[in-house]
Amino acid sequence: MYAIGNCFICAYVLRVIYGGEVFTMGSELGPKGRDIKHYMLRDKNGRIRHFKRKIDFLPPPLCYYCFIGKIESSGKKRKRKWKK
Repeated sequence: MYAIGNCFICAYVLRVIYGGEVFTMGSELGPKGRDIKHYMLRDKNGRIRHFKRKIDFLPPPLCYYCFIGKIESSGKKRKRKWKK
């Protein structure tokens, strides 16, 4: 599901839901070539969750503060319902 927001607000909303710690990763280039911090959550189970940018609808530099994105997770895999 896509939503409007940014990674900072989403990381703290996910922290309320899943618990864990919020950390930053400077992986995006912002205005004037500066790195922009990308906020992510490492929950209690070790899974990393973050709000990934999909569509920019505002011009730079505002597009780094509000964009359309999707919540993604990575880390430990789900258990399969069936066994081989």
